Amino acid sequence: MSHWSLLFATPLLAYRSPAFDGFSFYAAYLLVPFAALLGRRYGLSGVVAIALGGLVFVVNISGPWGWVGGSPALYLIALAVAAVAAMPRPLIECLRWPQEDRAAGWLAFAAPFLLVVYIGIGGLEFSFGFGFSLLGYFLLFVLGVRGVRMAALVLGFAAAAALSWALVANGLVMRPQSSPYVSISLLHPSAVLASLAMVSAGAATRAFLSGSALPKFWQRPYLALTALVLLWFGPPPIAAIPFNLEFTRYIYILEVAAVLPLAAFMAGLLRGARGAIAVTAVVTVLTLVWSVVVKVIDQSTAVSLYVGGVALEAPFVAAAYAVMGARAAESRSGPADFRMLRLPVLLLLLFLLVLGATLAILGDGGPVRTALAVLFVLGAIAASIAAWRLYRAMAARGYGITSEKWAPFVAILGVAGTVAANLQAAGGQLKQLFVLVLLPLSLFSSWAKAELRSYVDSGIDGGIFVAAAVYLIVLVAVIRGLWRIVPKIYGDVRKIIAFVREWRRGRAAPATRAAGEGERRGGAASP
Repeated sequence: MSHWSLLFATPLLAYRSPAFDGFSFYAAYLLVPFAALLGRRYGLSGVVAIALGGLVFVVNISGPWGWVGGSPALYLIALAVAAVAAMPRPLIECLRWPQEDRAAGWLAFAAPFLLVVYIGIGGLEFSFGFGFSLLGYFLLFVLGVRGVRMAALVLGFAAAAALSWALVANGLVMRPQSSPYVSISLLHPSAVLASLAMVSAGAATRAFLSGSALPKFWQRPYLALTALVLLWFGPPPIAAIPFNLEFTRYIYILEVAAVLPLAAFMAGLLRGARGAIAVTAVVTVLTLVWSVVVKVIDQSTAVSLYVGGVALEAPFVAAAYAVMGARAAESRSGPADFRMLRLPVLLLLLFLLVLGATLAILGDGGPVRTALAVLFVLGAIAASIAAWRLYRAMAARGYGITSEKWAPFVAILGVAGTVAANLQAAGGQLKQLFVLVLLPLSLFSSWAKAELRSYVDSGIDGGIFVAAAVYLIVLVAVIRGLWRIVPKIYGDVRKIIAFVREWRRGRAAPATRAAGEGERRGGAASP
């Protein structure tokens, strides 16, 4: 597939579905691994592809169907990552920025201020909002890789905390009525912890890639990753402390979304395949458990505890950044360490797809949907076990079947299912897509013309055009993937049939020999 055709993938990453029953899906964080992939594979043209396709992230367009864009800081980070990935130099050399120590000190002092500043322009449906916090975290990670004096960073945190807390105490954090506006929010302790984690992770990255000893915090990687996952996940009952200020009701000590990509990246960097599988499995289990908690509390009238929502994209984000970290480790340890990821990542991908399909089947709940979801999960487990046993038995007899082309096609089907589930829930867009079928039929059928006229008279939601574009992109990807995999399916089916025939002949041969021996023994014993 040409990298220019991948321009159409960025609108899918920029789409954010409305929260239904506490569940939402927003894949914007996947833009950064996607940018690293294009930059590494296609060089400068990959960077240009991200620069053009990522423009959809700059502005925010909202409606009853959800939101598109609204992450200009993430767009700038993706551009920087794509540029670094496209450079032929080692990663550790690309990340030494800035060169001057004085410039690095001033950046370390200014970075904490980025965590509290927000600029906005526009209204509700079409707006531009620039939150600088992601840029601040990214800058702190880069400064950690470069190496920076902690004195400048401490002074920056002290000044940013004093300014933000003084403004909050005097009620000056509200957005002004005019547009554009500048808003300064409170510097929470969770942001300070996340910033220290970014700097520490950058220092650990520099030490790992240069072959030096890791900082003490990272000498036990799984313990450090557990702390980062807790800082990201932080269930609401323990994530915040009530605070009796007019404009700030809570002081957050946990729950920083940007820490999840950091934890996954470091897991892949320091532990390769095992770390990538571990962090993704932990995030998947947490997402699944929290989904059950949200459902139980939502259906219970006796519990009034606010538990927040469930971000269904978290396992996919963890897997993508962990793979990116393992790729970054290749500059030191070579590509052999990454080969271990092939089969486990395929199994993990299948598990995530099963989880997503199960949640889609559950929908609003009910005994029938619950029974169908349970049956689907049991069927998927049984099919996976049967397929694994068949694969091993065939490999033992020389019938090799690989996951080549199967894995991308399964991923495409999973994306198609996710898009369908989100758009179907977004204001009945799936029903309105019937207009696209009636439009060509109306040229030949009076019934279709009458139906189309009734749809137009009743009014069509403007989101149909967004839904149609998304569905068309996914449909083209599925058809193209199916067209490419058909020869592979045909060849694999022939191998399976040949194996089954050989296996049946192998089972029939001992039975025939046993029957012949029985007949000979009976003939010898007869008088």
